Formats: sequence, C-alpha cells, structure tokens
Amino acid sequence: MNEIFRFTDTFEINQNITVNSHIEESNLTWLSIDNCLKNYDQVYKIVSNTPVAAWKTSDETTNFIDYKEGRLQYPLRQTCNLVELCYASIKHYFNLETDFQFGSIDVNVFQQIKPKTNDFNIIHTDQHDLVKQSFTCLLFLNQPLECSGGTAFFQHVPTGLVKGNTTELGNLLLPLPELYHNGKYYWNQDKESKIWKMINYAEMISNRLIIFPSDYFHTAYHPINSFYNFSRLTLVFWMKEI
Repeated sequence: MNEIFRFTDTFEINQNITVNSHIEESNLTWLSIDNCLKNYDQVYKIVSNTPVAAWKTSDETTNFIDYKEGRLQYPLRQTCNLVELCYASIKHYFNLETDFQFGSIDVNVFQQIKPKTNDFNIIHTDQHDLVKQSFTCLLFLNQPLECSGGTAFFQHVPTGLVKGNTTELGNLLLPLPELYHNGKYYWNQDKESKIWKMINYAEMISNRLIIFPSDYFHTAYHPINSFYNFSRLTLVFWMKEI
C-alpha cells in the first residue's frame, strides 16, 4: 500500500533559520538557508526510496548508458511554509513580489554509471522568455557524507555575459548545439572550457536551501566522481515575479 503524507507537514521548515546573502564576481547574488527542513531525515527517506521516471530523453540520449537521471514531482495546490520562506527572502533581498510557479515541487535524481567526462552538467538557464524575472529555489537533500560539489555559476567567455533567458542562451550556442541542454548528454561538452568559465559555486551542504535568479547561467558541479551507490538529490521549484 502506498504511503500518503501531507506535503505541508512533512516539508515543514525549521524555526529561527538565518538567510545569508552571497555576492560573487560580476555581482551575481544568491541566498543560502542552512538546516532548512525540520523533518529532513523523513524527507530524505521518502525521496531516496521512491522510484523515479527517467526524463530529458532524446533519440541519441546517453541516459541509462553513461548515467541515470530522472525527476519526481509533488503537486502543490496550496502554499506551504517552504514556498513562503522563499517569497519572503526574495522580497527582502531582491525587492520583488513573486508567486509560486508551475504548480509542483520537483526532485531531480542523478546516478553515475560511468566516470564523469567533465566537472559540470550541461550549463543552462531556467529563465523562460515569456515571464518576468523568476527565481530558482533549490534544496540539497543528500546526507552529509554523500555531499560533494554543488551548483556552479558561469560566465559565457566570448561575450562576458553571466545571465540570459532560454532564447538568448540558444542564440549564444547556435554555432555549438552540442553545448545546449537538449537531453542528449548529462556532462558538459565544452571540454577545454573555451566557452564557459566557472565564476563560483554554492556548495552542496545537506539540508541547505539556495535561491538565485533563474537567468543566471548555472549547472550541477561534480568535482569528484560520486553518486554511484547513492543518488544526487536536489529539490527544486521556481518563483516568478508578479
């Protein structure tokens, strides 16, 4: 029989948490909130034991060859204090009013099969060109001994740009379609780092929530080979400017 739980209760946030603001090169600003979830161990147990469907597949995908990648989705038809925390943090630090986007809270699940061919996933932006500014809210769900790397931020070397929406990114990568997030690969194909330069990264720390503008060029950072015997787990949702 399926276990059914109340999302708002299980994913409750801790009291007396602190929001920290980080400013990187090129004035990139992101927020971090450590020890975010009150019932972190319960959340980890639920997420790490749920079968996950593969996603981002294409006719030439290397998913299930070089790696396994999938996504869980939890529908959310009413607000919860995790969303309210992000709303208040964005309002305070970015001076913008936002609302919950897409109607679900997701968990990205990644497992290695073969050794990595780069330190980074495909570099991308979460900002759609049909909405105003949006924000990516990402929570690292791995246990402390499973953590490595994090979420890295990038500069596009030929132009010096550090952000853009999906259409703008597509135009930048027209001469190099293999670098676009098209579902073929997991690992970044810019092997000599001629196109992308890492500016800095938000370190993966167990139960850490990070918030950043979705138009920042970013991706998963893998400094070491890991995630063979356990998954890389990142909860993610988006807030959009209203």
